[in-house]
Amino acid sequence: MKKRIIIFCALFSTTFFSCNSRNDKYSNSKISISLDNLLIDNYRLIKDRNIQFAPPSKWEKLEDSVINNAFSLLENKLQNLELKPHEIYADTFKQNLMIISITNEENNLDSIYKSVYLNQASSNKNSFVQFSNNGLIVDQYVIDDKLKRNFKILFKNKFNQNLIQVDFVVFKEKIDSLEMRKIESSLASFKQVTL
Repeated sequence: MKKRIIIFCALFSTTFFSCNSRNDKYSNSKISISLDNLLIDNYRLIKDRNIQFAPPSKWEKLEDSVINNAFSLLENKLQNLELKPHEIYADTFKQNLMIISITNEENNLDSIYKSVYLNQASSNKNSFVQFSNNGLIVDQYVIDDKLKRNFKILFKNKFNQNLIQVDFVVFKEKIDSLEMRKIESSLASFKQVTL
């Protein structure tokens, strides 16, 4: 468990995905994500945001104690952000992670993330793209370093309010096309539902 917390803290710091072009102001013809139901697990619901999603197939949900411990260690690094831990899924064999956080709707994550991940001298390997999927606005930051790639996804509603943040963190030497297709399918599964 301690190892998982250390890995999580080291990685929490997005462009592989290929979304069918959409005719709205957020469409990006270079992005197309597809959903393969064979590559995702059962659907879950984030009740306080009415978001339905499915994690990648065979990724395990980590215990709540791991989530809370990991986020408590991150407070100093993320003091400007209001993130609430929700769930973490892991491909325990390859140590890839899917981290789901609830965001404050009023928090201006756009300017914070662009400042931290895109406007620093050390950020020349990072990238950003915005598109829409299942009626949600998707801001995707790709954050690279030597060992890992973090697909930091911020989902917003049509009013541009933050809903949730999802981090897919993968080790470059361990990732393969099947795992990337699983992550793509998981990303494509996110949608807001009416209860």
